[in-house]
Amino acid sequence: MQKYLKRIAMLLIIAVITLGNFMPVSAKSYKEGVDDSELSDFYKNYTLNGKQVIYNNELQMYVFQTENKTKVSNTFYNTVGWEFSRTIPGTKEYYHDESGNREYIMFDIYHLNEIEYNKKNGTTIATYTLQLDDLLNSIRAKDQGWYDEIMELKDNNQTAYMKVDAVIRITNDGGKNWSGHLYKGEYVGTLYSNENYKELNKTFTNKKVQDGIETHYNIDVSIGEPREEIKIEDDTKEEVPSTVAKMIIKKDYTDTNMSVNTTDSLYGGEEIL
Repeated sequence: MQKYLKRIAMLLIIAVITLGNFMPVSAKSYKEGVDDSELSDFYKNYTLNGKQVIYNNELQMYVFQTENKTKVSNTFYNTVGWEFSRTIPGTKEYYHDESGNREYIMFDIYHLNEIEYNKKNGTTIATYTLQLDDLLNSIRAKDQGWYDEIMELKDNNQTAYMKVDAVIRITNDGGKNWSGHLYKGEYVGTLYSNENYKELNKTFTNKKVQDGIETHYNIDVSIGEPREEIKIEDDTKEEVPSTVAKMIIKKDYTDTNMSVNTTDSLYGGEEIL
């Protein structure tokens, strides 16, 4: 009897872990003028200024941040995931297998921890975090050789690089219908990643929007390389300066990046609300 109880308990644990891998993480939402005392200033402002994702060495996590403004068109795009690709050891060049394919792992944005700060002017500051351990454990589960390669570089005091690319979808009717989506890690419909993102230029003909989309792709990110000192507040820990590794990423567009295209239609930037 005890043997069967242990087996049932183990099956329940596996079920919970499996279910957790596919369940979205609920965003913690705060309102300006209402919840200000519950949130540090870092989350209330566009601290990363649109073109950065940082690695916080003290907290051992990546920090993504977006500033989402009211959309001005029914045609816009949003990011649904991020791909972290393997590189040739010691370089910033994509690694390709014998068939010419990239090796990467993908994180669904809706499974990342999120804090939303809703301002009175309609702007939402969305801050996402990804733990370094989650990234490395995912790499190890996919390919032990890739993981060992990263650890060997770090052990030898060398910088291990990855390339980061967004997974984007678009809508032409204000978000009622989308070109594609992610389902349990699978790409369904039409999504735009490293290999086909240039196709987005057919929809978004405005040069500023095209330039912004470009910042979502072919990004270098290092693991463990000190770049600069930046202070990030964490509500659960004492505030300390942290060493970060930076990479350029932009996941959304503000009003300054929206302008008229050749058909005089306004194309909005990315919105993930």
